[in-house]
Amino acid sequence: MALPKYKEVKSIVEKSLSTRANNIMRQQMRPFDESPRIIQHEGKTIIHNTLDNQKSQKVMKYKKVQADYKLEYAKLINMTPEAMLAMIDEKARDIGNQMAKHQFEVLNETIEETGNSVDAKGQKITPDLILETMSKMSIPFDKDGNPKMPTLVINPKMSDEFKRVIAEAEADPKHKAKFDALMKQKKEEYDAEQAGRKLVD
Repeated sequence: MALPKYKEVKSIVEKSLSTRANNIMRQQMRPFDESPRIIQHEGKTIIHNTLDNQKSQKVMKYKKVQADYKLEYAKLINMTPEAMLAMIDEKARDIGNQMAKHQFEVLNETIEETGNSVDAKGQKITPDLILETMSKMSIPFDKDGNPKMPTLVINPKMSDEFKRVIAEAEADPKHKAKFDALMKQKKEEYDAEQAGRKLVD
């Protein structure tokens, strides 16, 4: 399907297709799509520090992602809109998967470097193991003091077991007390972190 000759129409079509592709890429990147993001227009690396060590600078290299597609002119002439959209969707999913894979690689490197991980040592999921995992996380709070719970990524095969353990934990008063105590601690950490940021600003 050839683009129309009119510049205004071309612009609308290109923008619509770009928006469609970006939306599909972001779907493939979940839960990273929920994270804050910045746009850097120059350079091949980004230098940043971490919350646990403001003086330590880390260098992160960018990684190129791309999706190649060779389309013969003869096929392009007879291509239907549906086929064109299917091609764009496939390539957008491919790029999104590459970006998500890279994000997980960077996350795993950071976790290993900081020692911010929990080794279950082959044991089954338990409410206490989940709390121990959450204790390693930085949890933000909204203006009303409610925690913004992190997104947990688990193996699909563990989904049913995880739901069962969560239901068991929610029904246990002792576990709820442990959870409330952890959230109180996290709120204090969050408030101290925000106060530090305001002093710097």
